[in-house]
Amino acid sequence: MEVLQKTLEQFLLFIPKLINAAIITLLGYVLARVVSTVIEKVLTALKLDSLSEKINEIEAFQGLGLTFKLSTICSKIVYYIILLFVLVVAADVLQMPIISLQIAKLIEYIPKLLSALVVILIGGLIANFAKDAATNLLTSLRVAAAGLLGNLVFYVLFITIAISGLSQAEINTDFLTGNLSIILSGIVGAFALSFGIAARTTMANLLGMVYSNNKFKIGDTIRVGMAKGQIIGIDANSMTLQTAESQVIIPLSKIAEEMVERF
Repeated sequence: MEVLQKTLEQFLLFIPKLINAAIITLLGYVLARVVSTVIEKVLTALKLDSLSEKINEIEAFQGLGLTFKLSTICSKIVYYIILLFVLVVAADVLQMPIISLQIAKLIEYIPKLLSALVVILIGGLIANFAKDAATNLLTSLRVAAAGLLGNLVFYVLFITIAISGLSQAEINTDFLTGNLSIILSGIVGAFALSFGIAARTTMANLLGMVYSNNKFKIGDTIRVGMAKGQIIGIDANSMTLQTAESQVIIPLSKIAEEMVERF
């Protein structure tokens, strides 16, 4: 009977604490909802989601089926942070130090997790910009694999920055870094070889352009190999001759390789 009586007394003493914890949790939940809703509306009014559109255009995120709306993400982060603080207070009211200690450790980890997320998102934007720049440059040079090489630039940069972001979150990336270094080295080597082969003609034309610079102009009559005619056009890769029969396009690489006669 004494054990039962002590248990009942402890339960009756616990009920007010439980009620207080429930009230604190309910009020904290309402506060979290109100604050997060206000923050989302403010960020939407500030047009933060225009940046979300750029992030959602990143090919890697599209492939994973991820859609970002920064105003919603920021409001949800604030919502859960407030709830965690409320739970710490509720656990202290219930005199559960182990629970409050674990939640406090989780709260301390949140800034590291957020910094990792920011690094990854910014890295995605930088990598996407570098991909577009590389693709446009290689396309202007008429490199056949411009899109493929642009994607290579994106993934090399993005993976490198993403690993740095994971390190910010104190995630051990040693194994991942070691294996990715081997894989990326092989990919870069293969693409460098294929790029060198694919760009051989383009580079030869560029050298031909340097060689023929200021030596020939539109209106000159020349002979290149078996083709003889008047120059009617010169661009970065070729020269167009108007022969007696038709127009002939001569790659600038041939200008540097063959004997050119001027008339």
